[in-house]
Amino acid sequence: MMQDAKIYPYILENPIATATSEEFEKEHWDTATCDGYLMSQNIEILKPIDFMENSYFNTKERMRAYIEFNVASSGRVFHIPLPRDDNKENCDFNITKMLELE
Repeated sequence: MMQDAKIYPYILENPIATATSEEFEKEHWDTATCDGYLMSQNIEILKPIDFMENSYFNTKERMRAYIEFNVASSGRVFHIPLPRDDNKENCDFNITKMLELE
């Protein structure tokens, strides 16, 4: 959740620039491929991420920025990670240590 949460401030601060940023695209790719790796290991992440998104984009201003980001992203081509793209190395935390906390 923390890795996913890191990308949300970019969207709020400058939604249009973020939508076209290669740096944001790389950060998003790393997060998505980390998420894919966790799901391939049967670690449930979708419900917490949905909760976090609903909590983060919870005001009119934040929702407006999120919509602005989506409009600015419209028409761009994004690669969707496939199972072969799942990558433990793209996680910015120690997975083994995190699993010990459960």
